[in-house]
Amino acid sequence: MSSEKDLNTFKILKNVAWPMGIWPLSDNYFSLFRTLVLIAIQISLVACVTIEITLGCCNPEEVIDFIELQKFGTIAALKVILVRYYRDNIARIITTMNDDWFVTRKEELIKIMRSYARTGNIVFYAQGISTSTVIFFQVVGNLPFFTPGVKLNTTNGTEEIIFERMLPQRTKCLFMNVSSTSYALVYFLQSIQLICTGLGNVGTDIFFFSLAMHVSGQLEILKQELAEFQGLNNLNEDKLRIVTLSKRHQKLLDDVQSLERTFNLIILVQLAINITGISLFGIQLIVNLRKYGILAAIKPLTAIDVLMVQLGLYCYAGEVLSTKVKMITLGAYQSCWYELKKNLAKNIYFIMIRAEQPFRLTAGKLVGMNMDTFTNIIKVSVTYFSVLRLMLDT
Repeated sequence: MSSEKDLNTFKILKNVAWPMGIWPLSDNYFSLFRTLVLIAIQISLVACVTIEITLGCCNPEEVIDFIELQKFGTIAALKVILVRYYRDNIARIITTMNDDWFVTRKEELIKIMRSYARTGNIVFYAQGISTSTVIFFQVVGNLPFFTPGVKLNTTNGTEEIIFERMLPQRTKCLFMNVSSTSYALVYFLQSIQLICTGLGNVGTDIFFFSLAMHVSGQLEILKQELAEFQGLNNLNEDKLRIVTLSKRHQKLLDDVQSLERTFNLIILVQLAINITGISLFGIQLIVNLRKYGILAAIKPLTAIDVLMVQLGLYCYAGEVLSTKVKMITLGAYQSCWYELKKNLAKNIYFIMIRAEQPFRLTAGKLVGMNMDTFTNIIKVSVTYFSVLRLMLDT
């Protein structure tokens, strides 16, 4: 049986999902309230940024940043809404996940579960630390006592240092003339908005990825159990074991379909947002590189890397899930089906037929998310950057 340490993934999922109100095992009015609060925060963020753009006092680089912030706020709210809407699908997967950790006793099977859980935990810590670091510097770096002063010449010939009051979202026009108390309140609220945006985006990605890794691990275990299946010369016991494996197979197929139904629209919007973001930051990268040098290109290059990593996680999860579904056929073929009675061997054959039906994690039922798709995205991006550079050179 798994130890308390092995349930770390389960605890991580709960800690990530609970603040957003999307933890399906505690679905009550308080969780709905947390969801509504997060959605309201995202709506206020998008509204403030939109007004800032319409005021027309920001430079092109700031406009790109504001547009991306608009998109991140929108998709954060959309992710939370859709995951909560499909909470019954997620609840079934999480309940099965909890049972798997408590019921599994074979050490070799526990090792498989731990390896996939470890992959999910690595992504959690990597994404969590990187996102927290970005938000931390965005919030702390704009505090008044960290903002460099601007020297202004006064009418009597002396110099006066003016400290510009920056905000975490750089909305300097919208809140230009507010009082000190209002400024402090706006600074706090914008910090909360950024934290909620990061939680809604990255937290939901982590939530999906950890669930996908657990289901992939269970498919790997099922494949191994099928490969090790041998007849016991007892018709009833052999039949019962095959029925148990068949039901387990059907349950896992239902789980992967539930993941696809829950997240396919989210992935579609994420794909569209990230590709447009890569295009915009690509323009910013080339312009900054030509006008200001390598240091000015670090920010857009980092943003492109973040967007690519986000797409890479979905593509990797889709690749692993589809591969593990296909591998069930190999596991069934490696069993001792040839030593079984004809009727039992047919049951193994039916498992193979069911596993041959391909599974694809899709973006809105339109684009399959796998490593081939990710490779194509990289190729198209490189081609786009090359064409854009040539256009700017002419």
